[in-house]
Order: sequence, then C-alpha cells, then structure tokens
Amino acid sequence: MVCDREQPALDGACERFPGAKPTPNLEDILDSRDGLDALLICLYPPLSLDFLRRAIARGFKNILVEKPVSHSAADIRRAAEEAANAGAHVHVAYNRLHHPALGEFTRAVRELGGLESISAKLLRTDRKEPGFYADVTPHPLSVFHNLLGDLSVQDVTFGDLKNGIPEFLDVTLQSADGVRATLKMQPPSGEVAEYYEASSGGRHLRLPFLPACSGAGWSSSVAGVTKFHGVPEPLGLSEPLITNWRTGFLSQMAGFLRDEAPLCSLKQAAAILETLETILNCHRGKTATAVPGQIP
Repeated sequence: MVCDREQPALDGACERFPGAKPTPNLEDILDSRDGLDALLICLYPPLSLDFLRRAIARGFKNILVEKPVSHSAADIRRAAEEAANAGAHVHVAYNRLHHPALGEFTRAVRELGGLESISAKLLRTDRKEPGFYADVTPHPLSVFHNLLGDLSVQDVTFGDLKNGIPEFLDVTLQSADGVRATLKMQPPSGEVAEYYEASSGGRHLRLPFLPACSGAGWSSSVAGVTKFHGVPEPLGLSEPLITNWRTGFLSQMAGFLRDEAPLCSLKQAAAILETLETILNCHRGKTATAVPGQIP
C-alpha cells in the first residue's frame, strides 16, 4: 500500500510500485495491521507522535519510531504509558546508541570502577542554521543517559552569536552517583569530529563516532600506553552499507528486527528531551537559536 494526500505524488508512487494499493488516507495503512510484523515510523513531530499513538491504539506491538518522537517530554511519557498498557514494544531511533563499538565501550566504562567523568565533543564544518543545537545535542545526551542514567544540568554556557547562532556550547551535567558529564559543541569549527571519553584515575577510554571512515573501535590508555580495540566489520557489505553499519543505523535496524530490548525506550527519549529543554531554556529568548516546539 502507498499513501499520499497529494494526487501527483500518489500517482508517482503507484508507478514505482505498480502492485501496491493506493490510498490518500493514512488511516487505511493503520487498518491493514493484520499480517504486518512491525511498523517503522520515519516521520517528524508532530506527525510522528500522532501516528505512533494511533498505531498503539490499533494494536501494533513492534514499533520503531524516529527521534525525537515529540517536542514535548510530557507527550512522550503519555505515549509510553499507552504503549505499556497495550503491550507494545517501542524503540526510539537514536542511532548513536547502536554504534558498533559503543556496547564494548560501555562495558569497559562500567568496569573502570570509580568513574570520575565522561565527556563528549562535537565539531562540524558548516552547520550554521539556528536549529543546530536543538537538532544535534540530543545525540550526545542519548549516550550520556545510556551510560549514566538520569542527569541533572549543572552549568550551561553559550558563546557569542556568529552568523545568527552561538559559536559554541559548553554544558556540565551530573549523574545521581555524582559522575560529571561534560559536553562541548562547536558548529562552524572547520572540521568534522565527534568522540566520547571516560576517565578514572590514570585510566582513560576514548570512543570516536566521526569520521566514520576510520572504522569502528575504541581506545584505552593506561599509564600513557594507548591500545586500540577494533570491532571486526561484517563481510560482504557494500560501502554504503558499511558506512551505515559504522554509524549505527544498520545495527539499529538489526537489533529491532531481532526483537532485542530497546536501547532507547519512550521513557528514555522523554528524559533526553527534558535535559535538552533545560539546556536550551538557558538561552531562550536571547538569540535566534531554535527551541523545542519551534523547529519547522
């Protein structure tokens, strides 16, 4: 079945998929639940939340929904209650959590003992749009929440405006156990890099996310000696699929199809959004920076 409210787009879809039944009504897709094993919702708020709630009410049991689900943490929590009452298993697609090396990195972090701090740094070459921070900040927050649980925001510093967007963002957070998490972001930095680090005493762990071309793995450093821990790449994949695997998208889909426990549930997605809201509220009304609910 293909669906579009615009007839020219629907006609084009029918040409691509001549065996599919056309409909302009999204409800028809939800009504075709019988015989479907899973539902992937690749929409954007507010459509994604509305479609998710309708799907839960229709009896869909296995759902993968694109982040951030909604720009309201309260709405996400309500959807989580509805999913729990209906016995629906909902995965939220934060692909950072499915980075091939993150599982091993997470285990190594938890084995450190006496964890002191975790940090993330994100640099971009040409991200100058006002919505940058609202769009990108949830990614490192998802990693922090996955590693540390609930977080409280301790300090937020936005840099001066440059081309209508703060030229940097520094955030300090703290877990319930007192572990400090720091986030540093710089949109128009002239380079692309993203990595996560954890420290305890003289031990140091580092997980690169970007650039993806460097392969999957993480590094440990003890007493000045650094060791790289690579993750073997799957055989037989094309280069585009290898890239999707390195950045987590392929692993994310595989985990969903294997019916594994979600690395990000609706409740966790709500917690990530609440942390983001606290950070952006520190700058609300001062610049053109987008805030939840104002993103086109």
